[in-house]
Amino acid sequence: HVAGLLGLLVEHGVPLPRALRFASLAAQSTSLRDALEQLSNGCTQGRPLSDLVRRDPRLPTLMSQMFVAGETEGRLADALNQAATIYHRRAEWQAEWLRTVFT
Repeated sequence: HVAGLLGLLVEHGVPLPRALRFASLAAQSTSLRDALEQLSNGCTQGRPLSDLVRRDPRLPTLMSQMFVAGETEGRLADALNQAATIYHRRAEWQAEWLRTVFT
C-alpha cells in the first residue's frame, strides 16, 4: 500500500517531497496520485504537511490523520507504517468476511 511505501522511504531518509512523488507513482487511484503530487509540491515550497493534508479531501481519512500525527510527534515514518498495518488488517478482515459469506 502507498502508506507502507511512504513509511519505508521516509524511514530510510528519502526527503519527504521525493518520497511523496515516488509513492504517487505506486498509487492506483488517480485521485490519490494527484493528492500525493500536490503534497509533494507543497512540501517543496516549504508549506507545513499538516496544513496541506487538512485541505485535501482526496486523501483517505486514516492517511491524513497519520500524516498529521506523525508530523506533530516527529515520527512520520512510524505513523505511516502504522497506517499501512491498519490497512492490511482491514483487507484481511474484509477477505475473511467475504470467505465466510460466500462459502
